Amino acid sequence: MMSKRCVGWLLGLSVVTAAVALQAAAPVAPASQPGTTPATQSFPVPPAGFDQARQNVEKGKVERVEYEAPAVGAGVKRFMQIYTPAGTPRTRSIRCFI
Repeated sequence: MMSKRCVGWLLGLSVVTAAVALQAAAPVAPASQPGTTPATQSFPVPPAGFDQARQNVEKGKVERVEYEAPAVGAGVKRFMQIYTPAGTPRTRSIRCFI
């Protein structure tokens, strides 16, 4: 009859063997082109000036709105920020995803 120590050694050896086999079977990542990173490989180069503020462009408005939050606690007020696109009339109902 095998002792507990032998069973432990056999179990450990089988785990190590399985790990080595899985590591050997793992797919190898393709070699990247020199001078590139994964981010530059995935996304196209943006046009020049995309991150600069432009003149004569209407801007939307961000408003802070407070509301009661009884689920959090009695009398507790929370806030959210609402973005309204430029040129949207106040009379128009806007759908909001919170």
